[in-house]
This record gives sequence, structure tokens and C-alpha cells, in this order.
Amino acid sequence: MEEIGDVSGFVHQRYLEENNDEVPKTPTSQVVEDTFLVYGSIFAILFLIFLIVRPRYPRAYNVRNTVPELNCELAKDTLGSLRWIYRVFFIPEDEMLQNCGLDTVIYLRFMRYGFLVALMGILNSIYLMPIYGTSPTDPTASLDIDGLDKVSLGNVSESDNRVYATIIAAYIFSDMPCFFF
Repeated sequence: MEEIGDVSGFVHQRYLEENNDEVPKTPTSQVVEDTFLVYGSIFAILFLIFLIVRPRYPRAYNVRNTVPELNCELAKDTLGSLRWIYRVFFIPEDEMLQNCGLDTVIYLRFMRYGFLVALMGILNSIYLMPIYGTSPTDPTASLDIDGLDKVSLGNVSESDNRVYATIIAAYIFSDMPCFFF
């Protein structure tokens, strides 16, 4: 009995022959849009579930207010549905250490650091995207360039001075969190 072989490789090869050896590409902006749509909606649904469940089960979400031995001043204020998000980042670390412990302080410090790194990425993209976007395009390249591809480092040639902006951004990105922490 003779082996059939790799059917998926055959189908892929046949597809390439029929379509001029070009694999169809999904535009980068479409991939980003789909990602935000899928994961953004998952986040929104889970966050809404959390907002509904949190007041109904205070023993699970506010243990220090429901167990008398663990009671503290910080836990008495439930802060409503969304105000706690703002408040949690502006409680002094000394008060947090005294009322909640070192693990909470370290966790919130880690969260602030992550927020700062994300903010630095956003601020860097504010000036990097226009720099990349003004780079001259390769005349041999396809005229069908996606919007996000146009404002990315892949649009800049190796010999262009715009590459130095990326080096400056790398220094800003790595030095600013060290400055704030």
C-alpha cells in the first residue's frame, strides 16, 4: 500500500500556484482592530460581571471589612462601583502598608510601574509615528500600504536618519521608569 503523503502541503502548494505565488495578507490595521474587538469585549464583559458581583459578595472582595479581627479604617469605605479604581492609586504607601500589608504595597507598585511603562509607550508613539510616516516610501514596494505599516519602523530604510529617533525612544523608554521609581 502506497503512502498518500502530506495533504496540507499539497493544498498549500496548489493554492500558491493558482494565486501567483502570493499568500494573502491581512492588513495590520485589521489585525489590530480585530484584536481590540475580541479582547476588549472580553475585558468589558468580565469587568461588568466583577462590578455586579463585588457588592453582592463583600466577604470575598472586602475581607478586612467583614472579618472583625482584620478590620481597619481603609476597608470601611467601600467607595462605590468605580471610585475605588481612582482611590487605590492615590492612597499613600505608608497607610497602605499599615492597613493592608507589604504584599499589597508591592503589588500596587508593580501595577503603577506597568501603567508608567504603557504610558511611556503611548508617549513615544506620539512622536515616532509621524517621524516614521514622513519617511519616503520604496518605489518598488506595493502601492497598497496599510496605514499602520506606513507609520511603523518597517517603513524606514536602514540608511535614513529617522532610525535615530528609535534609539532616542529606547533611551526614554528605559530611563523614565528608572527615574520615577
